[in-house]
Amino acid sequence: MQQIADSARTHVEHTGHKPPAENSMRSLVFEGNTWTTAYEQLRTKDARRLKALCTILKEMLRENPATGTGKPEALRHNLTGFLSRRLS
Repeated sequence: MQQIADSARTHVEHTGHKPPAENSMRSLVFEGNTWTTAYEQLRTKDARRLKALCTILKEMLRENPATGTGKPEALRHNLTGFLSRRLS
């Protein structure tokens, strides 16, 4: 829940993720310490979900982030413009 609260706060403050322009190269931005905690936990404890995460990240960078595996879903309210995906 803390990660969601941090993401909502940075969104309101306009210090979080900035979607790239349509023709520019895509990039991924991770809020707070998401990468170091969530990714490292998956890397050491759950190889299956780590593989799913890597697949989703590659799809998001290569293709339209709103399509693909993980059931992309547009977030609403103060997180408009962001997508969520499922790993399992």
